[in-house]
Amino acid sequence: MEIKYCAYFRKSSESDDRQALSLPAQEDEIKKLASKLGITLIAAFKESKSAKKPGRPAFNEMINLIGQKKINGILVWHPNRLSRNSVDSGAMIYLMDQGLLQTIVTPSRSYVASPTDRFFLGFEWGQAKLENDNKSVDVKRGMTAKAKMGWLPAPVPEGYKNTPQKLMGYRTIVPDTKRFPYLKSCWYSILQGKRPVEAYEEGCRAWKEAGGKDELICRSGFYRMISNPFFYGEFEWPKGSGNWYHGKHKPMVTKEVFDLVQTKINPNHKSLRSKHDFPYRGLFFCGDCSCMVSGSRKFKFNRSANSPIPYDYYRCSHKSQKQSCIQPPISKSVINEQLEGIVKSIRIPKEFLSWANKWSSYLETEENKQEIVSVVNNSNDISVLEKRSALLLEKLLDGTITDAEYKPAKKKISDQITLLKNTENVLPRKVSYRKLLDEMEFALTASQKFRKADDMGKGRVIKDLGSNFLLKDRIVSIHLKNSYYVFSKVSDWSISEKKAFELTKYDDILSKKPDLVPSNPMWLPG
Repeated sequence: MEIKYCAYFRKSSESDDRQALSLPAQEDEIKKLASKLGITLIAAFKESKSAKKPGRPAFNEMINLIGQKKINGILVWHPNRLSRNSVDSGAMIYLMDQGLLQTIVTPSRSYVASPTDRFFLGFEWGQAKLENDNKSVDVKRGMTAKAKMGWLPAPVPEGYKNTPQKLMGYRTIVPDTKRFPYLKSCWYSILQGKRPVEAYEEGCRAWKEAGGKDELICRSGFYRMISNPFFYGEFEWPKGSGNWYHGKHKPMVTKEVFDLVQTKINPNHKSLRSKHDFPYRGLFFCGDCSCMVSGSRKFKFNRSANSPIPYDYYRCSHKSQKQSCIQPPISKSVINEQLEGIVKSIRIPKEFLSWANKWSSYLETEENKQEIVSVVNNSNDISVLEKRSALLLEKLLDGTITDAEYKPAKKKISDQITLLKNTENVLPRKVSYRKLLDEMEFALTASQKFRKADDMGKGRVIKDLGSNFLLKDRIVSIHLKNSYYVFSKVSDWSISEKKAFELTKYDDILSKKPDLVPSNPMWLPG
């Protein structure tokens, strides 16, 4: 059957200034490939669209032409240019199953409508989708981490600006020195009795009189501003999640001013946030009914101080409709006492941390060496196979072998090359020694940090310990992270119980690296 080829070029961004070299580079590669293979292209499809979702116009046009039997071969730079989603990938696999799509040719290899090649194509597209999905997860994780640091991971409201001149990961939020004072004055105009629309118009006039060329803020943006907690220093991320963070940006107004403005706008307004900060609210759950534990503040009059003294208590929120909960409240001081005991239990000696740094550095170096050797061996094997492929093509061209002999031999070599390249992508993931060392450093100082921290600081320390924080019968329980759990079970770091035969497997390492010999043999892995 005669194969009628088309070319497909795609770059991910729809913006002209991003990946500007991507499409020309792909076109050059495909032109060289077509010339080398003696292929005449009857059509070319080019677009700047993400492939993570179906619905690309040029791609759909190409699929329709394949369905109409006008095209049955595709030249493309890489399979991930064709698809990064399961719908489009499945459509092309199905076209191959039906015999409508005969081959997909890339500069590195060709895929025909055989079961093996369809499997490898599915693997390539699955890997492309995995990369795309992982990017989404990593971006969300990074944005949440930024929110925890106190910076809004989203476009900032009017009156503020980001710092794009700083390196990625170090960008912050600063006041827009031009607009900030004029917008701030609008808040106080409302407090003085002006209606919001009057305060808005007054601020815009002052901005224009001061030489402002563009608009200070649009009317709808102004109404969003005077009801946005960001302006007094707090923000919710993600929006609607109920997770509130204290921002590190400079507040435009205080919380008191914000609440007063809300009452001016809406007399029935209730404060968005509690007037008290409870470090363990939202962290603990009831061990009886699994409902969230909430905090409350009570005042008791102290005669000697002649003033009321605040006391914080935590208790089950009793929101379960399936069962009634009778768990008693517990005071903050009792929780702090129990948490301090848990934190103290995960302490490690400084000598152990110092030795662990050296030991992990040695292991990481050895793993890197093994990985380099594996990659080099793989590259050498691929180079040998590519030479064999080139030699096979020469034999076909000079008539030493027939086309019927060439195709299966070429396919066998191509499959071996693909298998080796895929092996490079699935090398064993290395142990994260840095993460383990960070946890050790935290364990070394956690007790001191907890003791010296204020209430909110204590909550941040506890969050790093583990998960599944429960309160039941006035007893605190925490599911510690694996490393912290191990540390908590070591009652005496000076005990040495390793037997001689258990240490012999480290003789070669310790004889070559005497600085790795621990002061206690128990520290060596079992």
